[in-house]
Amino acid sequence: GFAKSTTRTIARVRSLRTMAIGEEREAKGTHFEFKVLAKHKRARAAILRLKNYDCHTPMFMPVGTQGSVKGLTNRQMEQLGCQVILGNTYHLQLKPTSELLDEVGGLHQFETWRRGLLTDSGGFQMVSLLELAKITEEGVVFRSPRDGQEMLLTPEESIKIQNRI
Repeated sequence: GFAKSTTRTIARVRSLRTMAIGEEREAKGTHFEFKVLAKHKRARAAILRLKNYDCHTPMFMPVGTQGSVKGLTNRQMEQLGCQVILGNTYHLQLKPTSELLDEVGGLHQFETWRRGLLTDSGGFQMVSLLELAKITEEGVVFRSPRDGQEMLLTPEESIKIQNRI
């Protein structure tokens, strides 16, 4: 039932995430590199090298759910020391769509943001939008709150969307 499907879907996401990031201490993917520089007990300082920007951890990441951080300009975020904006795969696929973002040169161009961008898998919406989601063996079927249209988000599709973004 529900629990079994959820467990399998989560296992597939973890498997893809492990393939993407590898070891915790040093990871290298096609779009990033992560290296721990120093540790003290459970705390650590690291560098996250993204395609176009090097970020230093720990860091605060404002959320730009639909491609923008509300209430602040990019200049203000830079002045505050913001290194990365977090985008939401599910919401960006609904609007403006990953296809449109790809056409305009990606989320960096859309936001006119020169620093780092990260996107989540869209998996949190399995919980936060449970009334709009149905978990299956294949992935999660979401019903759009805008027009009721269904979208199947599998781990593989999530990665394809994030690559277009």
